[in-house]
Formats: sequence, structure tokens, C-alpha cells
Amino acid sequence: MMAAAVKCADNGSREWLPLPRFARPIGIVGLARTGAAARAALLAAGNRLLVHDDRAEAMRNIPPGERLQPRAVAGLDRLLVSPGVPIHGRSTHPLVAAARAAGVPIIGDLDLFCLATSRLPAHHLVGITGTNGKSTTTALLAHIVATAGRASVAAGNIGRPILALEPLRPGGVYVFELSSFQLDLTGREAALDVAVLLNITPDHLDRHGDMSAYVAAKRRIVDLARRRRGRIVLSLESAVTRHLHEELAGEDVLAIGIASDRPVAVAVTQEGRLLDHAFEGGREIGTLAPLLRLQGRHNWENAAAAYAAARLVGLSAEQAWAGLVSFPGLAHRQELVARIAGVAFVNDSKATNLEAA
Repeated sequence: MMAAAVKCADNGSREWLPLPRFARPIGIVGLARTGAAARAALLAAGNRLLVHDDRAEAMRNIPPGERLQPRAVAGLDRLLVSPGVPIHGRSTHPLVAAARAAGVPIIGDLDLFCLATSRLPAHHLVGITGTNGKSTTTALLAHIVATAGRASVAAGNIGRPILALEPLRPGGVYVFELSSFQLDLTGREAALDVAVLLNITPDHLDRHGDMSAYVAAKRRIVDLARRRRGRIVLSLESAVTRHLHEELAGEDVLAIGIASDRPVAVAVTQEGRLLDHAFEGGREIGTLAPLLRLQGRHNWENAAAAYAAARLVGLSAEQAWAGLVSFPGLAHRQELVARIAGVAFVNDSKATNLEAA
């Protein structure tokens, strides 16, 4: 494999991620946001591609020589699969099944990004997952880092595809929200400096089949951090993650909890006081209760996780707290719309399961 940072005109000059140039074609299944971004970045790096999308409109502008046919799967270097493409059970996409039968590695976009990391300026790579709170925590950590004057970007499941990013300047922090679908696709190249695992409760069981498979997909984020001898921030705010804490306990794990009866690295008291036991000897860093965009126990969990991750990428307690205090929040997540006759009207339309609501 060869690689070099590539500059290419794209509504003006831009710098692409320094992806490798593979000897054999790369396959892509699914050309929505993730697949389209992967295609653009791989082409910019000089790769040969064979792509497929079940939607005719997505294939309309794909040249005939770039269309992936089943007989060509065995000749691929690897097959990148978009998160929405079925990869399990009877609904497995035929091209995914063909790749497995031929021994072709199946990967996600995080794997390709990690193949470029050795050629990027010095940085930290943080992955965040969980059933609820991962978007808020991702946006919050990126905001904290930016407030401290360092380059940061939030990408992944939060909206911006990972492979659509440009390299950050030295000292930057890439903050990726990783869904269970994305984690399910990670291959041997994917690795993280910091993994954040929030609560785990039943969700997406139609995709994963059962709760054990869903938990296994989420737990993969721990393996990604340990591949790089990274650190793990683990919330104790669900029965599943409390059990995982007993299994994973080690010096690389920083537990966080709200009024927890277990020793934790970063604690939030019943009153909302944020205590740092990992880096500040249990010192109170501030009180979360007055922060309007971080109201409620679930947001205190998000805040504690983002604070712990911020410390792990080198920020001081004061820098991390400044970011928490100034966080503007995310649209449609406990967003105060109005107060009428003493009644608060809150837009929380992003709550898509019972626990989130």
C-alpha cells in the first residue's frame, strides 16, 4: 500500500485524508452518506473501486466499469460496507455473503480512517458509543476541546461521515460517535486512543437479533481502545455496563457514575457536584445542576463522560469545566421552547426509545 496526503479541487482546494493506495480494487456496498464519502476519499487517493447500491438512483452516475458484480467480489482487497446494509442472518446482503465466502475482509469507514492515522499530524482519536447520550457526549467533547483552543471535529453517526473529514492541525482531537452498526463492521485496523462507553439498554434488536449480540457490538469499542493501549471511560448508569465494569476492571478503565455506590474515577453527586477522583484527588470541579443545557441525570452522565475523556486527551480540569459551562446543547434534545403560564414546553423529539424518553 502507498499513501500520501492528497489535495483536490472540491468547491475549492481541499486536503483529503491520506488514505492508502491499494494494489487491488476496494469494494463499497451502500452509497448513502458513509459510502459516498468513502468513494470520494478513496478515488482522491488514486484507488480503483467497484461499488454497489440497491437503489437505482444511487447508481445512476456510476460508470459501468466501477459497478461491483458478484463474480468480482473475490478479487477485492477488502469490502467496505455502509452501516445500514444488513450483515447478519437471512437478510445478509448477497455481496456481503459473497465476500465472507471468498475470505475478503469486510470493514467499516473507521478502519480506513485508522489506516491513515500514522500519516496525520499528532492527534487523539476518541470513539463514543452507548444506547442513549452518545450524540450529546460527542458534541460536548468536541465543544470542550475547541473551547480550550485545540482543533476538534465531531463526526460519524452524529452526521458528518468520518471519511469526509480533512486532517486537523497538530494536537487535534477527532471525536467519533459510533453506533452499534458501525462497531459491528470494524475490522482489524480500527483502533482508538480513548473509548467512551455509556449506558446500554435494549435497542436495534431487529438488526442484531438479540440483546447479547447488541451488547457484543457495543463492547467492541473496548477492544478498539486496547489495541492501541488506550483508555476506556465506562459509565455505570445501566445494569449491563455495571456488569461489564466487573469484567473489564483495570488501570485502563475510568468508571463514571451518578451517586454511585462503587468507587469511580469521575463522580456526580445527587446534588450535581462533579468530583474528579482520577486526576484531582476527589476535588469538586463545579456544580452541574445550574447548567440549563445539561439538565437531568442522563445529561450528568454525558457531562461526566465528556469531562473524563477531555482529561485523557490532555485538558486541565479548568479547561474541561469551561467547555461544560459554555455548551450550547443540541437541537431537539431537551430544548426549552417556551414557558407559558408556569409550564415549560421542551422539545425532546430525538428521544427514540423508552429509556431516552
